[in-house]
Amino acid sequence: MKVLWQEKKEGIVSLLVLVGAALALLGLLAGPVLYHADRYRSELRKDARILQELRAIDAVQEEIGRVQQSYRERNLQDWVYAGHDTDEISLDVQRRMSSWLSGGQLQRMTPVTSRAAEGYAAVGVQVQFTATLEQLLHTLQQIESSRPLLVVERVRLSPLNQRRGRNQPEPPQLVSVQMTVQTYVLTGDRP
Repeated sequence: MKVLWQEKKEGIVSLLVLVGAALALLGLLAGPVLYHADRYRSELRKDARILQELRAIDAVQEEIGRVQQSYRERNLQDWVYAGHDTDEISLDVQRRMSSWLSGGQLQRMTPVTSRAAEGYAAVGVQVQFTATLEQLLHTLQQIESSRPLLVVERVRLSPLNQRRGRNQPEPPQLVSVQMTVQTYVLTGDRP
């Protein structure tokens, strides 16, 4: 065997170098192939997730259509303000409150806009006025039955002292009212 090794030493070394070079070349070629195969598998997983989401949307499409039809039939679009211009909405709330308070004595009306939650804003007015209990009830009924929907966020009532002379009928009870009336609108910055 030593003799065989001595005679074919150069051939065996050449063969080992050739096998080593072939393995190195195979390693160099396999690296990019494996990298692209991994990227391909991740793209396939991503496409499978997107396909699953699209199938889920397609599955509820009929339900969405029924909800839209119900929304239109019940005129629910009248319950909310359309658009995102909070200044116009605030002005409309001010006009409506002014018309409803025509019987009372309006002292102050201030526009109020604040972020209610992510993607929503509370738009309305803070109003202070003096009115009789009947006028106050009428104003609250107007707010309650209004469309688009308005919400009384805060109310503070204080009875006013009144003097009455002799032989005069008792005047109606007056109250000083401070309230915040607002609605909620989409701001357009939802995630």
